[in-house]
Amino acid sequence: MTLNNKSRFLLLFACLLLSSVAFGQKKITIKGTIVDAATNEPLSFASVYFKGTSIGADTDLDGKYELSTEWGSDTLVAEYLGYNPQMIAINPDDKNQRVNFALSEIVNELTTIVITGKKDDGYSRKNNPAVELWKNVVQNASRNRPQSFEYFEYDKYEKVQFDLNNISKKMK
Repeated sequence: MTLNNKSRFLLLFACLLLSSVAFGQKKITIKGTIVDAATNEPLSFASVYFKGTSIGADTDLDGKYELSTEWGSDTLVAEYLGYNPQMIAINPDDKNQRVNFALSEIVNELTTIVITGKKDDGYSRKNNPAVELWKNVVQNASRNRPQSFEYFEYDKYEKVQFDLNNISKKMK
């Protein structure tokens, strides 16, 4: 049995139409918000993504997000700096879902450390060149003042800057 060109075209078109309908059905859209669990305040710029994929989004200023994809996974993860990440399982067959996250802060308790040392007379001014230099500077301070010389010279730099704003036409 042979098919003519018109029949082949119709068969190919029907197959493409059915496959596009089947693949088009897989798109999933998830919306929601991410808030602080303690204060219920929205977390701006928190990350939400499908686990094991690179598909994700960030929340807006109100903590809201929207993900729309065909290649998601069955777990949604929300993360924010200073908070514990949270994972929620989703139903991949439900095409429109609302998933809200309430993230709790990471609490790190620091332990107190007290450091004590015995008083050590280990610092010695002997053989320290900085101490000797400072002693010489102090001893000769009166001799090195500019007023103790008959004359001295120096370069002086002055900068004067004027800015004119809002000049009227009359002044121009």
